[in-house]
Order: sequence, then C-alpha cells, then structure tokens
Amino acid sequence: MLTVITALVGFSWLHAAFVARRYPPIGDRIPLSSGNLHFVQKGNGTPVVFLHGASSNLREWTSSVFDKVATRHHAIALDRPGHGWSDRRISKGHDPRVQAEILHELLRKLGVRRPVLVGHSSAGSVVLAYALQHPEETGEVLFLSGVSHTWPGSVGWEYEVAALPGIGQAFTWTMVAAGYRLMASRAAQAVFNPDTPPEDYLDHAGIMPIRLAQVGAV
Repeated sequence: MLTVITALVGFSWLHAAFVARRYPPIGDRIPLSSGNLHFVQKGNGTPVVFLHGASSNLREWTSSVFDKVATRHHAIALDRPGHGWSDRRISKGHDPRVQAEILHELLRKLGVRRPVLVGHSSAGSVVLAYALQHPEETGEVLFLSGVSHTWPGSVGWEYEVAALPGIGQAFTWTMVAAGYRLMASRAAQAVFNPDTPPEDYLDHAGIMPIRLAQVGAV
C-alpha cells in the first residue's frame, strides 16, 4: 500500500510539473491583497471582463473569443483565485463575494470603469456578486450558462472529498491527477454534448496535454 501511495504522489508531482511547463503564464501577474493574480488584456474601447468556470482558467477565453472581442473592445481575462497561475486564497477563497472583491481590486488597479462582466458557468455567481456589491461600477452582466443559485444535489463527490480537512489534501495528492487523465476527455464530451468538443480542446484550453510527450517539445 505504501508503494502505491508513493507512486501516486510521485505521479501527481510530475504531472503538475509537466502541466506547468506546458502551460506557462501568458499574461501578467499583479500583486493584490489576496496574492498574485494572473490576467491578460488586449484592445481598446468598452472593457469586457471574462471570468471562467470551475476546473478551468483564462485560456478558455484566449483560445476562443478573446482576440475577436479585442478588435473592438478592451478585453480582459483572468485566472480566478486558485486557478491557472493565480494564487489560492486560503480563507473563503471559494466564496463568490470574496472573488468579486478580488476582481474589484484588480479592475481598480487597472483603471477599468463600468466593465461588461462575462461569467461562464460557476463564474455567473461571481459577476452577480460584483454587480450587487458594486452596482454603480458595473456596466452590464452577461451569463454564459451561468450559475446564479444553489441547486438540489451534489456538485460532485470529488469536490466534496477534496474539501474535507486533511482527507482532502491526501486525496488531491494521490488520486486527482491520475483520475483526471482518465476522465478529462469523457468529461469534456459530456459538457459539449450533444455536440463534440473542438479539436484538441483540452490542450488549447490549458486543461490537460493530450499526450505527456508533448511537454518535452515545449
């Protein structure tokens, strides 16, 4: 058993190193009161701020609509706290109201006023929190399959286990990397169903290299 646990921890550590090398920061990291936040910005005009959903990062936007929007607007995308290359806030970092305040601090530092806030999936709750907390500083809010309320049932057993004190950390460093490599393609297909994901979606969105051997070519 100890050998298996050691092997899983080793694989998790190597996988994290591979992914970090494959997907380096593509923007700037700005120091905020909650830690460093990774973001990209491009273009001029009305500010449009893109917030990604759960288990994701800003590459969801830069690999899709970001450049097109930037031809007419000031496009901004960021890694939410604990995602991509943004630091994880230990205390209540999952709370959409806390993330809204972190976003507010970022936009003030950038001198951005009354942005259009685009929230995908779980980020819907963040843009709503921002609009409620700073209505006079909110331009418009756009939902893309956004979450606004709690719903019956579970968000997923793996999230609940990972959130448990002690046990969650052990689970994260033994099972998540191996399980994710086995299930990521199937999960992406389920999200896009009945359509199919774009070609090499997992790689382009910075979610997972299609083959670990690709990392060696970076």
